[in-house]
Amino acid sequence: MAGILLRLAVSSTPIGGCLKTYVLYIHDDRYSVPTMDTLTVSSDARARELAVQRLGSSEHYRGVEIWEGDRLVEELSASPPAP
Repeated sequence: MAGILLRLAVSSTPIGGCLKTYVLYIHDDRYSVPTMDTLTVSSDARARELAVQRLGSSEHYRGVEIWEGDRLVEELSASPPAP
């Protein structure tokens, strides 16, 4: 069977694991009401990782709240802008 390459699909979800839906409320200094976004990921840690990336994606973002249902997972704040 020389020359045959087998490829395995790799999933970021553990076998038998379930995905959770998280809501991000992104506080932006241009608006009085936070922007809402949703994530479907396998863990609080992954939701936090993506929220940190989102927070750093705009100089206008001041903070992000991460919610899973009615549970506040974490609140993140951006560093104040340099003078």
